[in-house]
Amino acid sequence: MEEIDNKDIINYLKDNSKNWSSGNKEIDAFIQKNQSNVSDNIIFEWIPYNQFSDIKEIGYEFSTATWKNGPLHFNINKKKWERKSNRKVALKYLNMTKLYSIKIEFLNKFKSEGIGYGISQNNDTKDYIFVFHEKFYEKNFEKYCEKCSEGYTDEKYKWCKPCLIIHLNFTNWTSGNKMIDSFIQEEQLKIDTPWDTVFEWVPYNQFIDIEETNIQGFITAIWKDGPLKYSEYSKNYKRNLRKKFVLKFFYNSQNNPDEFLNKAESYLTTKDSYVNGNFYGISQNPDTKDYILIFGEKYLETFCKNCGENYTAKIYKWCKLCHINYLKSNFVDWTSKIKQAETFIAFLQEKQFEWIPYDQFSDIEDIKNIGATAKWNYITYNSDDSGDSDDSNDSVDSLIFNRKVVLKYLYNLQYISNEFLSKIKSKDITRIYGISQNPKTKNYALVFNKKYLETCCKNCGTNVMYKWCKSCQTDFLKSNFTNWTSGNKQIDDFIQKEQLKIDNPRNTVFEWIPYNQFFSIKETDIQGFIKTGWKDGPLIFNKKSVKYERNLNKRVTLKFFYNSQNVSIEFLNKIKQKGIGSYGISQNPDTKDYILVLHEIYFNIYCLKCDEKYTDKIYKWCKPCQIDFLKSSFTNWTSGNKQIDDFIQKEQLKIDNSQNTVFEWIPYNQFFNIKETDIQGFITAIWKDGPLTFNKGLSKYERKCKTVTLKYLYNILDILDEFLDKVYISL
Repeated sequence: MEEIDNKDIINYLKDNSKNWSSGNKEIDAFIQKNQSNVSDNIIFEWIPYNQFSDIKEIGYEFSTATWKNGPLHFNINKKKWERKSNRKVALKYLNMTKLYSIKIEFLNKFKSEGIGYGISQNNDTKDYIFVFHEKFYEKNFEKYCEKCSEGYTDEKYKWCKPCLIIHLNFTNWTSGNKMIDSFIQEEQLKIDTPWDTVFEWVPYNQFIDIEETNIQGFITAIWKDGPLKYSEYSKNYKRNLRKKFVLKFFYNSQNNPDEFLNKAESYLTTKDSYVNGNFYGISQNPDTKDYILIFGEKYLETFCKNCGENYTAKIYKWCKLCHINYLKSNFVDWTSKIKQAETFIAFLQEKQFEWIPYDQFSDIEDIKNIGATAKWNYITYNSDDSGDSDDSNDSVDSLIFNRKVVLKYLYNLQYISNEFLSKIKSKDITRIYGISQNPKTKNYALVFNKKYLETCCKNCGTNVMYKWCKSCQTDFLKSNFTNWTSGNKQIDDFIQKEQLKIDNPRNTVFEWIPYNQFFSIKETDIQGFIKTGWKDGPLIFNKKSVKYERNLNKRVTLKFFYNSQNVSIEFLNKIKQKGIGSYGISQNPDTKDYILVLHEIYFNIYCLKCDEKYTDKIYKWCKPCQIDFLKSSFTNWTSGNKQIDDFIQKEQLKIDNSQNTVFEWIPYNQFFNIKETDIQGFITAIWKDGPLTFNKGLSKYERKCKTVTLKYLYNILDILDEFLDKVYISL
C-alpha cells in the first residue's frame, strides 16, 4: 500500500500534477489550488474514469461505483497518508452546459463539507463527474436539486424555485398584451414556497360548463386542465384536472389595462387568505375582449349579495358599506337639529354605532354618579337579532325589542363638539350601543349594555376594571398622607409621588414602614440583606370585598443602605432602580440607615453576588458575574500559542445567555476511548471533564463527561490565520 509522510504530501501532489489534466483550465486550477494547501481532512483530486468499477445508476444523473485505488486518507496512528482501496463512492454527472454554469462557490461548498473526493470525466460522453463519499447521496444530496445541483429552495419538500421558473417557460404562452404578460411573469417570479399558487394566463377555451350566478359579473366554470399544483409524492408540478372555479368579469377592461392590473394587484397583495390563496390567474373573453380574474370555487362565499364587494366580516357575512348606506338613509330623520352633523356622522360611521331617539327609552331610573338605567324599546327588521333583549313581540314586518340599558350622561354638552367627541372616544365603546340626548336637559347620553354597571365605581361612576377605581384610590392615599411621616421631607415627597403612580389593582402600594413593624429578624449570606416578618404587611386589593386589606405577618427582605442618613438625589435614584418588587422604605432607629423593604421575588430578579439585575431572570444567570468568572480563569490555562489564547478568550467574552456554549482550550489528555470514523479526518472520543454547562436548577456551571467528535486540521500551524477563520465560521 502506498504511504506518504505528512511532510512530503505537498511535494507529492505537485509532482503528480504533471501526470493529469481535466482538459479544463478552470477545473485544473481549482484542484491544484486546493492541493497546495493540505489543511483539511481530505485531498481533492483528478480521478481517471478507468479507476471506477461496478458502476450502477441510482437516480437522475447519479450512480454509485467502486474507486479501485481509493482516496488519500491520513492514518492518525502512523502519521502518514495512504490510500483506502476499493472505496464505494457516489458519482454526479454533469453535461457541458451544466459544467459551465457551475460556480467556484459550488465547488468550494462540496469540498468544505468533507465529502467531495474530486472530479472525473466519462471518456465516451465527455461529461464531467463529481465524485463524493458514498453517504453523500443518502444524506447531503437531499439538500440539492437533482436537475440543477443548486440547493433546494425548500429542502423538506425538495422544491427548487429556479427549476420551477424554467418549467413555467415564458415563451410558451402570451395573452396578446405585453403589459398583461409582464404582470403575470412578475407574479410567477414571486413564488417562494411549493404551496404558493402559480399565477397563470389561462386561455378562455379552457373553460367548460359555464354557469351564471346571482351576483352580477360573476360566473362559474370548469377549468379543463386545471391549475398547477406541487405534488409531495412525485416532487413535481401536476395539473389538478377539471376543477370548478369562479370567473370575475371586468367589463370594458381591454380599454384600460392599467386600471384592471391595479385591481388585480390589490387582490394579490391582500392578506386575506380567501383572496390571496385562491387567485389563480387571468383570462379574456375572446368575443367581448373583457379581462377576467380566476378565483377558487368558494370565492363567492366572501362576497356581499347586495353590493358584490367583499364582506367586511366574512365569518358573519357583514358588509360595512351596506351598513353605512343604511345609516345614511336615516341621517335625514335625526340630524337636522344637530350642529357639526358631518363630523358627527363620520364618527358614527367609523365606530359603527347609532343615534337613538330619547323617546325610545322607558322605565328610566336614576343611579347616583352614573346616570340611569332604562328599557330601550326599538324596532328591528333583522330577524337574526341576538341581543340580550328581555322580550319580543312578533309583527308582520318587524320585531319590537325591549332591552335593558345604562345611560351615562355627559353633562353640559348641548352641542356636537370636539370636546364631546373626545369624551366618547375616551369611553369603552365595545359596550356602547349608541348616543342619545335628553330633550329637556339637552344632556347627551352614551347608551351602554346593562353589564356596564358591573364595571362602574359606586363613588364616582368611573368605568373601571375589577371594580377598582384609580381616582378613588388616589384620593384615599392622598387623605392618608397626614397619618405618617419618615421625618424627612425628601423621603416623604418621594413616597407620596410613588403612591400616586398607582395604575391598577395589581400595583404595589409603596409605603413608609416604621422599623418596629419588623419581627423575627434573621441574617442572610449576602451582606446588607436580612430576612424578617412585617406585622401589618402590605396593602393588597381584595377583588371580592372591593377594598385594600393588609396581608398580615408577611415575610420580606430588607436591603440596608449604609451611611444613607443624608438623603441625596443619588440615593433616591438607587431606590428607584431597586424599587421593582419593593413595598416601601424604612429606617434603622439606631444607625439611621435607610432600608428598602423588598418582596420575596427580589432575588428572582437581582443577582445574589453583584445585586444587579439577572441577564436571564428565568434561570438566574448573570452575564457580568459569568464574564468575571471566565476572566479569572484565564491564568489557569494556555494553549502555548498567544494567538490561539487570545482567540479563545475573545470568544468566551461573547457569551450572552445561559444556553451559550463556553468555548475552551481542552488539553488532549482529557480525551480517551478514541475511535476512527468512516469520514477522513474525523474521530470520536470521550471528554473526561466535559464542557461547561449551566445547571438551571442550581444556577451555576457544572461539568459532565461527554462523547464528542474531533476534526483534525493538518499542518495548520503554518496557516494559523486561516485555521482561526475556519473555527470562527464554524462558531
